[in-house]
Amino acid sequence: MKNVFLNLPRKQKQLIAASVDFFCIPVIFFTSLAIHFDSLNADLLTRFGWLPLAAALLAIPIFVRLGLYRAVIRYIDQIIIRAVVLSVTTSTVLLGALAVLAFPGQLTVAPLLIYWLMSIVYVLASRFTARGFFHQRKRHNITRVAIYGAGEAGSHLAN
Repeated sequence: MKNVFLNLPRKQKQLIAASVDFFCIPVIFFTSLAIHFDSLNADLLTRFGWLPLAAALLAIPIFVRLGLYRAVIRYIDQIIIRAVVLSVTTSTVLLGALAVLAFPGQLTVAPLLIYWLMSIVYVLASRFTARGFFHQRKRHNITRVAIYGAGEAGSHLAN
């Protein structure tokens, strides 16, 4: 299964990552509402029904714009933390503004802070988990080399 995924074109991999985020972000937002209101019932869905979907609709374009789907999972490192925090913070602020306009007086800052923290943890954990899963560490007596230059000999050496 790992090889099937690795052999997909880059655009399909990005689409899969965005689709997973599109599913998980509303779940995270609904969970943050449930934690804040200390209740897991249908009343939350009737009160704030479209807001979890709006969370994903706001977050995904921001994630795209700030490059979270351009990063090659196998090569991400701690630098992505800044991009994730910036992306999630931006989407949370926009979601908060939308919530204040759509549900005046019904939603405090607390569920948005819970959502913000849970989203940062989710996005980072999902990227680093995928990195760990797909990162191939085959060290069977292989000597690592750095190839400097872009000539034909360098291409042959890389192959």
